[in-house]
Amino acid sequence: MTGYGDIVAVNPFARSLANLESVIGQFYLAITVARLVTLELEERRRRPLTLIARVRLEDPEIIMQDARDAISARGPRRSSWTG
Repeated sequence: MTGYGDIVAVNPFARSLANLESVIGQFYLAITVARLVTLELEERRRRPLTLIARVRLEDPEIIMQDARDAISARGPRRSSWTG
């Protein structure tokens, strides 16, 4: 149904125009949100890494400790399949 509340377009041209307006409105919102997300991601990509992030990326012992912590937090893997 095209229209807003009790007001409905009767003429086929007016009904088509109302449909077009609703589609354009949704595209406008989607494109605006996508643009804002892209701008934020570009800003984060350009921002230099913090000192902590640089140390974590460069120190293999920290990387291995993070991996061990992740494995111990998850626990042993158990298969639900009992062939």
